[in-house]
Amino acid sequence: MSINPFGQKKEEPSAVDILKGSFSMGYCDYDFGNSVWDANRTAKDGSPAPGWVKVLRVKSVPVISFTVNGGRGTGSQSIPASEFADYVRSLEEIVESGYETAPGEDRSQYIPTYEYVRKSFNMVQPKSGELQADGSTKKVVDRDADFDVVSVRCDGGKGVKPMLVHRDEFPEVVHLLRSVADNLDKHLAEIESRRSRATAAAPNSDD
Repeated sequence: MSINPFGQKKEEPSAVDILKGSFSMGYCDYDFGNSVWDANRTAKDGSPAPGWVKVLRVKSVPVISFTVNGGRGTGSQSIPASEFADYVRSLEEIVESGYETAPGEDRSQYIPTYEYVRKSFNMVQPKSGELQADGSTKKVVDRDADFDVVSVRCDGGKGVKPMLVHRDEFPEVVHLLRSVADNLDKHLAEIESRRSRATAAAPNSDD
């Protein structure tokens, strides 16, 4: 744990505050691909190395992005608008289940974000700041704490980090996302309108 000799405490922003500040919606490339098992895959030295191989299927679609965790390298969530209502419903089911986890993961076909929530959901221990020898602070798992942090992913790609929210804040995060999902058609109509205006204003490539 780090200390402040002036007696000042650094206030950590809540998950809801971080979500509100990071929330965005717009068109971007999204990979709807899947992984296939390649039994004939080989390593660089030519030896057999069967394993899962990613198949890309990228489309430009409306995507909702946000994070609930501060700091660099934290878990930004990106969900296609077409899946967002079901994604939020999966989060609501976590609250309704009393935070009971279930095992399982299937990579043989594209897994929608809302299914990945169900498959990846786990309760984990929180991280706390630990003072390092060089004076910096590093967040490490508090092994003495209860498993009170909700961990969910919207994707299983390499380097994708989970959304981590304490169970006391999780219902409010889900409620805020639900308010977006319930008005999604209006938001998407605005995105389409802005996109159409931008396209109309763009110089004609044939001129």
